[in-house]
Amino acid sequence: METKTPADTMMKFSFLIYLYSTLSFAQSSSIICNDTIRYETSGNKFKIKAGRRQITFDPKSDERFAPLIEVECIDNGFDLVLTKQNGNEYEISHFLFTKIKGEYFWDRYYLVLSNRQEAGLQGTAVRKVPFSSFKGSTDAIDTSLKSISFTTGFQEEKEIDHVNYYALVEKAFKEKKFDDVRIFTDVFVMKSQGIAENESVEHLNNLGYFAFKAGAFSNAVNILNGVIQTYPKRVVAYLNLADTFWELGEKQKAILNYGKYIELMKSQNK
Repeated sequence: METKTPADTMMKFSFLIYLYSTLSFAQSSSIICNDTIRYETSGNKFKIKAGRRQITFDPKSDERFAPLIEVECIDNGFDLVLTKQNGNEYEISHFLFTKIKGEYFWDRYYLVLSNRQEAGLQGTAVRKVPFSSFKGSTDAIDTSLKSISFTTGFQEEKEIDHVNYYALVEKAFKEKKFDDVRIFTDVFVMKSQGIAENESVEHLNNLGYFAFKAGAFSNAVNILNGVIQTYPKRVVAYLNLADTFWELGEKQKAILNYGKYIELMKSQNK
């Protein structure tokens, strides 16, 4: 039986409360993300277009889909959110898509369950599924969901202690559990928007580097951009960000950041 640590429990509460507080529970008629992602509702139909691909869902006639479908914009991709709610109980599925070299791929999945007595969070990395092949179900997941945390006696007003995301990510990285790195940096980014006041600049830069090496490119970009915005003279952050953009196929952004890295190196006589 898996033993849950206080860090596991606190991380789960942070994640759940973030999700619950940000859900609107009302569909928008049209939203555009990053100039290339658009979703809209028309009658019972729900259309989402990413790049040159478009798929249409009909939640009222297709049991695969939840009553509520939303799209949340994230850096370098989007989060397709399917919500089922009955009073205070809810089940939320998060299908996270990442843009890689001009195409969108479903590569992460989270399931959040909550009621008055218990709450749980499970997640897994997914073998990349092209957006054009996405069917709106979890059939493509060929690995078991990782139980990140689960607790009983859930209380909505519970105080949230600081979660040491750095320790969780660093441990997973050293153990080469790269799927865990992706999951933990997902939670960190969604909770803190890539920057956290109680993390040192060195830790933040390392989090971005760990995410990059684990293939969590969207999280790496988000975290490293946060580092640069707060600490604009952090030289190595530009190098890590440039490497990340290069892997994403964003060559112009990569060259720009390589140039900034060289400029700062010269100005600091390094």
